[in-house]
Amino acid sequence: MSEEIETIDWTVYGKVKSITRKAGSTKSDLEFHYDASGNRISKTVKPHATASNAATWTTTYYVRDASGNVMKL
Repeated sequence: MSEEIETIDWTVYGKVKSITRKAGSTKSDLEFHYDASGNRISKTVKPHATASNAATWTTTYYVRDASGNVMKL
């Protein structure tokens, strides 16, 4: 099964910053954001056919407790 990935961009800390799919892909592009400790704080799913239309994007935020554990929402 092909993931249809064109490029993967990385942060300077070795974390995935974004995944861009090949032209014509039906899979979504992805973008990730991290806090200063390297914990993922958000993931944005950009449907490939509408990647330039922010109204169609879905963002998931990761809320953590004082120990750094992801809390259930």
